[in-house]
Amino acid sequence: MFSSQIRNDADSPATLNLTNTKFTTTGKTMPGLWFGNLIGQVTLNNAELNTDSGILVVANYSQITQDFDYYASYEDNSSLKPAEITVSILESDLVGDLVAYNGSSISWALTKHSTWTGAAYSGYAKSTFDVSLDATSQWTLTADTTVQNFTDTLRTLKNVHSGGFTLYYNSTVSTWLGGKTVRLPGGGKARPISSISSRVQRNGQSWRV
Repeated sequence: MFSSQIRNDADSPATLNLTNTKFTTTGKTMPGLWFGNLIGQVTLNNAELNTDSGILVVANYSQITQDFDYYASYEDNSSLKPAEITVSILESDLVGDLVAYNGSSISWALTKHSTWTGAAYSGYAKSTFDVSLDATSQWTLTADTTVQNFTDTLRTLKNVHSGGFTLYYNSTVSTWLGGKTVRLPGGGKARPISSISSRVQRNGQSWRV
């Protein structure tokens, strides 16, 4: 989803609802869902996203040209703005990563017995992620991940399976954790950070989309 002109404002977000849906992408760098230059709200209800790339969602400030022949960047249109995407997941089992670029943000909410196996990566600039889970949902980390507002109604964090990886959270936003380091199932930890400038790259590589 892209805004072809000026990015919409928060009072009129673009919406996408995938219910009882199976969605497959086959490109080696193609995400399941790609958002650019817009503010959007997405609902995944009993949805399945299968990607060869291993990337579920990308948020950036790109847009597609009217001829649909390539993705325009800031060099093509200086009015482009970062994407701000909120994704609500219900009764879905998802495998793959979240990637945000150039100041974009992804808010990711797992509810109603949903599971997510994956991690979140920032590309260029200070892109951010928020993650929330209810007590019925689970997250299995596949790499170290940095989030800003992390919430979990299961306050023991027993539904966050670390696989030995570290979950970094912004202690100035996620105040309910009290700035503490918390042991997670699987040998990893949830550790506090105090700045949004911290970011994680996959295997030391920047993601370019």
